[in-house]
Amino acid sequence: MGHTLGRVGQIRGVEHQTLHTAWSISEAGWQLYPVYAVDDEGTCTCPKGTACPYPGKHPATPHGFDDASADPNRVFEMFSRRPGASVGHRTGRVSGTVVIDVDPRDGGMETLRRLQAEHGNLPPTRLHATGGGRYQYFLRYPEGVKEVPSRTIGPGVEVKGDRAGVVLPPSKHASGRRYEVLIDAPLASLPSWVVEIASRELRVLAGGGEQPTESRFELPERIVESSLSRNRTLFDYGCSLRAHGWDHAAILAEHRRVNAERCIPPMSDYEVGKIARSASPLPARQCADGLT
Repeated sequence: MGHTLGRVGQIRGVEHQTLHTAWSISEAGWQLYPVYAVDDEGTCTCPKGTACPYPGKHPATPHGFDDASADPNRVFEMFSRRPGASVGHRTGRVSGTVVIDVDPRDGGMETLRRLQAEHGNLPPTRLHATGGGRYQYFLRYPEGVKEVPSRTIGPGVEVKGDRAGVVLPPSKHASGRRYEVLIDAPLASLPSWVVEIASRELRVLAGGGEQPTESRFELPERIVESSLSRNRTLFDYGCSLRAHGWDHAAILAEHRRVNAERCIPPMSDYEVGKIARSASPLPARQCADGLT
């Protein structure tokens, strides 16, 4: 584990301590890149400043995580131009990592418990905490698998595989707290059931237009009893809507309608809102702009 900091003498000072620490806890082959940091008020240091929607979470390079590198010379070159930057890590086959990101605020712990009850527990592995209350399980990219798609697999649980990135400790979160390593352990291999769920073909809407009215998703006339069943049904329906261009506001409005008309008994508006947020990620072309 860790890299040899052969050029650390050329980049000294507290402004680079985050890079030094992140590099020391990363594994050989991990691709790193600078991320815009936040100031003491939690404001992003990017040109948007207080208007930035992703303070401390998006790349500070022209091509996002496509500029990431495992070459020490290239990494130090990028960070030497951006003193004080936070550290991003590109996940996927290029680095040999997959991260399971769990957000308790959006029901992530309940989703993870359900998934593990159905498919088996995640193996012991490295665990990070973000300053925003999320947990990130780091696992080894599985051998013999062509792709691990990056996508939300349930309310509050996201798989970050190919074409994704995360922020590494000890970078500072907009909350003022720092990312930290909770469990420093070797990376276990990603379970096959995670690959299977992440790789399932997304059901999309029929027809054209930005706000289609018909869907191939078979929404039951009645969505009854089990809260897990209701959550999963609304989540899958929201993913279908999102795949064909619906934005978050439209998905939320549709979820509220379905909840009122078909859920028995209806869920709270807070719960419906959580599901709508989980089913409303950014378009794929913008995913690199917002990291967790």
